[in-house]
Order: sequence, then C-alpha cells, then structure tokens
Amino acid sequence: MKDLPSNARYCVLLEPLWALTGTVVLYYATLYMKTVGLSNLSIGVILSANLYAAFLCQIIAGAVTDRLGRRMTSLVFDLIGWVLPMVLWAIAGDFWIFLVAALFNACGSIVNTSFSLLATEDTPEPDQPRVFAAIKLVAMGAGLLTPVAGVLMDRHGVVPTLRIIYAVGAVMMFVLFVWRHRLTEETAAGKAAMKQRGSVGMRHSLATNLRLFWQLSRQRRMWPLIGLYIVTSLAVTINVFQVIYLAEVLAIGAGTISWIPALAAAVALLCFLVLPRLRERSAVSTARAALVLCAAGWLLFLFVPKQGVVLLLLSSTLTAAGVFLTESYRDTLVVSTLDDNGRAAMFGALQSVATMMAIPSGYVAALLYNARPQMLFVVIFLLYTAGAVFAWVLKPTSASSGNAPLNSSEQVWSGA
Repeated sequence: MKDLPSNARYCVLLEPLWALTGTVVLYYATLYMKTVGLSNLSIGVILSANLYAAFLCQIIAGAVTDRLGRRMTSLVFDLIGWVLPMVLWAIAGDFWIFLVAALFNACGSIVNTSFSLLATEDTPEPDQPRVFAAIKLVAMGAGLLTPVAGVLMDRHGVVPTLRIIYAVGAVMMFVLFVWRHRLTEETAAGKAAMKQRGSVGMRHSLATNLRLFWQLSRQRRMWPLIGLYIVTSLAVTINVFQVIYLAEVLAIGAGTISWIPALAAAVALLCFLVLPRLRERSAVSTARAALVLCAAGWLLFLFVPKQGVVLLLLSSTLTAAGVFLTESYRDTLVVSTLDDNGRAAMFGALQSVATMMAIPSGYVAALLYNARPQMLFVVIFLLYTAGAVFAWVLKPTSASSGNAPLNSSEQVWSGA
C-alpha cells in the first residue's frame, strides 16, 4: 500500500472495520430472517424493496456526490445506510422492522459511487485494479472468521449469535466512517465538481445526470459495457438463497457452511497475489477468463449431491476466483473508460441501470426457489455465461499496454 495515494491507502486499510462483521451478516442475512420466522416470499419482498429504494437513491448518486463531495457523501450515507440498519437488524423480530432496516440500508447505494471515486480517482489508472482488488480482498478475507461464527451459532443458536454481531458491527462501522472521513481528502476531480455544481440546484443536477444516462444508452458501442455490468450485478443480487439451499436441500450443517466464505477468502488472497503478473494482460482478457470461471463454478454447483462437500468446495473455489477477478476488473473498465468530466454522473447512471434491472430479483428469486430450488442457480449460471459473451464482444487493449489508461471508448469497444 505504500506506493498508493493516501485516499486509496486509508480506504483499504480501514475497510476491515466494516468487513469483520459486515461480511458475516450479509452472508447469513437470509438464514437469519428465515430463522426468525419469515417466509421465503417475505424475504424476497424485503430484498426487492431494498433494491427499489436503492434504485431511487442511485438515480441521484452522481448529483449528490458532485454536490457534497466524495468524502462527505460517503460519511453521511454510510452512517444512514449501515450504522442505523445494523442497530435495527440487531433487534428485528418481524417483517416490518426488517423492511424498515432494508429501506435505510438502500441509502448506502449512493456510497457505491462516492466511495469508488474517493478510493481511486486520484490513483494512477494502472494501479486502480489493485485498489479495487484490495478492497474486495479485505471483504473476502473477513470470511476467514465465518467458521468462528458457525461454531458460535452451533453452540448458542443462529439468532442470538447474529444479534450480537449486528450490534458490535454497528459500533465498528461508526468508528470506521468517522475515522475515514478525518484521514482522507477530497479528490481533485471532486473539488472541481463541487465548485462547478455548488450553485446549481439538485433538480438541475439530477436532470444533468439523467441526460448523461440517456446519452450513454444511445451509444451502441457502449452496450457491451452496460450488458456486462447489468448481468454480473444481477447474478450477485439474485443469489440470496444459497445458504438456505445448502442447509435445507443439501443437508449441510452450519459449521460446514461457515467454511465456504473462508475458502473464498483464501482463494481471493491467491488471486490478489497473482494480480501483478496479470498487468501484462489487458483488463478485458482477464475479465473474460474470470467470467468463464464464474460460469464453470456455477455449472458444477448444479451437480452437487446431498452432503456432497467435495464438489461443493471445488465449485466454491472456481466461483470465488471468478467473482473476485470479475468485480476487480469490471469496475476498472468502467472507471478508466469514463471521462473526468461527468465521471461521477456517468458511473452513477450505469449503477442505476443495474439496480433498476435488479429491483424484482429478490421476489423472483423467492418464486424460483419455491418452484424448484435448482432453477435459481440455473439462472445464475446463465447470467455469468451471458457476461462472458458480453466480455468477448469487448475489444482488448494491446498486450504492450496491459492495463494502461484507456483514453477513449473507441479504444475499448468493438463494433456491435
């Protein structure tokens, strides 16, 4: 981390304060709700409501980020979108409290834009994959602690254990967000955007961002990027019943299930160590290989038999490597392709599209799982396969350029 700008370094080094509890509660969220007494359809409604509210927030993400700045936006909406929901989840006992917590949590979608820019905007573009990968690695690395949570749940029960983790997480996240705000500085592009839009009303800024989204969607050469981002985002958001599937259908115990994130963390660490060697390859080529790994992993998952731990671990290894590399290089392609002027608005617009498409995914996932559990995972496999197809439409940069900055969209996208 020593050779990275201070913003990137602090964003990475402080991220464990979120990941230590955030990774655990997200992994067990649906199992927590199911154990409290919610039905699959109720869980699906809550998840879809969260995505709908997140979409509404994402529409104004670029405008808010340019108006308040990357630092202040991250502070305010992380407190609203994570600290408050963690407190509510710690005491939740019925559908309505879970729903209110999910709606507050949706405000955190604004930070998807502001935090990405805060962490990478002042970072040289060849180093941006390392920043995204390091943040992802921290989150996945926290999965090494999920076996501890599994042991505690076996001993004390799912609900009591997770209630304590939610409460402790609220305190840790509060410390993280305030501390990060004090250590980081506003980015150069963020300062320019604040001056440019400081006297502009939010309605005008919102209209500007919506117009940028319209311009983005009208460019045929940008469709592969939009398609890749949407299908990979959908594949993540629709995968909400895997833990329940492992427990109910495959009859795998909570202790064994808790080792899956630990395995994913170990695989992520290996991938992170390999990243320097991947600098010789184009980001597009690496994204293609990563999506193939994702599709192969989910295809194997469909053939995991009851209590088939060995095949499950092999499938989890492939998907962990694929998802880690996909999310690292997908975001790099987006950030490096967009121009400095309006980057926040464009990035926010693209995330808005993905969120809009994902709005019904929680409810759809519940319907698919209720109809036949395996159908849900067939859809996930197909989404990653579609992502690989979109990646093959992208035009890779030359081998000599590696992951060098991309100066225009014409350098990246081949004709549709």
